[in-house]
Amino acid sequence: MSRLGPGCESLGKDHRSKASNLVDARDEAGRCALAAAADGGHAAVVDALLGAGADAAAADDGGRAPLHWAAGRGHGAVVDALLAAPGAAAAAAARDATGRTPADLARDAGHGDVAARVESLLAPDPAP
Repeated sequence: MSRLGPGCESLGKDHRSKASNLVDARDEAGRCALAAAADGGHAAVVDALLGAGADAAAADDGGRAPLHWAAGRGHGAVVDALLAAPGAAAAAAARDATGRTPADLARDAGHGDVAARVESLLAPDPAP
């Protein structure tokens, strides 16, 4: 039996492209591993998933991207990692099924500092 676990032994020669597809696999609510790690504040896991090519802007069935989950919980280190990832501006501006952005969720939960960091990504650059 493979030490990699069920299903992993079938990766074969094309393991890199199949592995990247596994990084963005979804659960029954449409949440990917990156969203679960962001929700839990697991910065090291978030960094590893982003490094493996996880989609930082992947929204679940409720329209929430990993940034929504991290911001709403006030996980500053995770928010910073997600804001540095490709697709961060789209995720920062995205509205979930209730119409709320990641900054809205952070502010509503009393994490004004996190909300400000998310909003700073959306602020236009000052004129030179």
